[in-house]
Amino acid sequence: MALLPFLSLGIAWNAGGQDHHQAIPFRVDRDHYFTKHDIVYKTPVYEGFEGFPMGNGDLGGMIWSTPTGLRIQINKSDTYDRPNEESRMVLRSCGQLDIDFGAPCFDWLHLKDFEGRLSLYDAKASFRSETPFMSARIHSIVAVEENIWIIECEKTEESNHLDGTRVRIGLERWGSRAFPGWYGNYNTDPETGMGRAETGVDGNVIFLKEKFDGLDFAIACKLVGQQSRGKTISRHRAELETGSFATGKFSVLVAVATSRETKDPLQMARAMVERIGEERIPEMRTEHSQWWNTFWNRSFIHLPDDYIENIYYFKRYLLASSSRGQYPALFNGALFTWNHDIRNWVTPHHWNMQQIYWGILPSGDSDLLEPYLNSYFRLMPQAEEHALLRGARNSILWSEGHDYEGRMCFWDRADMINNFTPASQIAGFFWDYYRYTGNKDFLAAKGYPFMKKAAEFFLETLQWDDTLDKYFIDPSQPYESPRANDLRNPITDRNMIASLFRHCIAASKILQTDIPKQKEWQHVIDHLWDPPMRNIPGVGEIFELAFNTDGSVYPGEKETGDWIYHFSGVTSIVFPAGLVGIDQKGSRYFNAAARLIGLHPDHRNAITPDPIVAARLGMAEESLRMITNSIR
Repeated sequence: MALLPFLSLGIAWNAGGQDHHQAIPFRVDRDHYFTKHDIVYKTPVYEGFEGFPMGNGDLGGMIWSTPTGLRIQINKSDTYDRPNEESRMVLRSCGQLDIDFGAPCFDWLHLKDFEGRLSLYDAKASFRSETPFMSARIHSIVAVEENIWIIECEKTEESNHLDGTRVRIGLERWGSRAFPGWYGNYNTDPETGMGRAETGVDGNVIFLKEKFDGLDFAIACKLVGQQSRGKTISRHRAELETGSFATGKFSVLVAVATSRETKDPLQMARAMVERIGEERIPEMRTEHSQWWNTFWNRSFIHLPDDYIENIYYFKRYLLASSSRGQYPALFNGALFTWNHDIRNWVTPHHWNMQQIYWGILPSGDSDLLEPYLNSYFRLMPQAEEHALLRGARNSILWSEGHDYEGRMCFWDRADMINNFTPASQIAGFFWDYYRYTGNKDFLAAKGYPFMKKAAEFFLETLQWDDTLDKYFIDPSQPYESPRANDLRNPITDRNMIASLFRHCIAASKILQTDIPKQKEWQHVIDHLWDPPMRNIPGVGEIFELAFNTDGSVYPGEKETGDWIYHFSGVTSIVFPAGLVGIDQKGSRYFNAAARLIGLHPDHRNAITPDPIVAARLGMAEESLRMITNSIR
């Protein structure tokens, strides 16, 4: 079956700060179309990794069932601590909340009926159950314009089994190690990462405050709709408890604030929950639904494969739920971790981080890219220091591994030391943001300055070969090259230089600035080295990764293995560089990239852009095969 072109209609977009709407021939209909993409459980799940991911872009987490109620891990986008004895900068969890109805309302053994549903359309988690003891109904949202998590609950007891239970709300934080070494090694000291939690009660509010090096945060929680009293269980746990009641409704409100927002996080969190009463909750629910309705109406696609279409919409949901705060959504879990502070592979990696945001602009979601752009722009001074370390002035260089205070992590590791492409690929997002939004003010203030400094690194680093009348770079290496870092003229450098310099020329013309620079950039483009290529008998000409210092291609016939498809630097001329596409069909470079797509092994699916490359070359069957393999 061929992968049919997707249907994209009525994209609403923002240019120069103004909303522009094409004629919209559709509205996303919740009941007749969108509910098929809901995630539905017909039996309860008791593990956090099976829970529903929820968030408003800054505050979020996972929500799942327990036999007697619910459990929620609360996370936030800016709870980064400083490096410690175990790991580098870790995005810490805020804590966990549990709601206990006092009876086995979600115990599978007693269920007459159950449904758990994550509605993507209005970003709402719902649970309903019926047991011989009680019926329970729960609806939960993370308010889209305020950092308030709302859990609305209702219970109806069966009088022949219960005479009125007390509902308990527990707020706790038990810190943990982050396990940053993935699964290869770990810190054996279980006291690492504990933090210094303190809990307390203030009237009808329970709270928890936590302190790490360089980070303070606080959670406040209150219950409305039923009388309750709070008590401190320990430094790590506080509880609210209602009186006994058989039938009734109540709502739990949770707010989080951090020292990156205020000097007094506890005061801010308490004020947030204290000003919300029962009458405000329906208004917040309406505001929340309206925002998500507008979000889904930005764009629409229909794909013939319903499951792949579901994944497309689910990814948009996850980004809207986790990428509206001060920092970008982390590739390793974003806001959706569930097991204390465990976040394997703690350090952000450029390649992994950018993958989260591939494709976000065509879907009309430019605002969700802004935390990514703002973070890298904010840290340009640190990137300039790193470039200066390599001898390049007035320029920026990003290491593949880094954190969001601008530290370059293991930049001198053998497989990363001479990978010079991250800044140019980040710069591509700045340019694309301008192209999709038309925001000239952004281009002048942030986009062009970032692009120009990324280009300047290569101007400072490139060398001139009088014999060939071309530029060269040596030593260098392709993305995270595991086998060699003392190569000459990698294809990845070549393609990203050509792409970045073209964008700089276009931007400087739009802004009518740096006219002499345009000639300098164009001269480099015109005198770049030819890409490394090799002819495979029976297949044809393909791209290779680089040259050895003796001029032979690398890795070459004897060394070629399917590991070259891990990052697919060999197809970078198509993506992310964007120098070759379907418009060049039949050309030498088009054919060389297309042959590599045909050779891509089925078992190499992680962190490869080749499904995108295949789509841009018009190779629908191959793109579908790779997408399907990735899902499998």
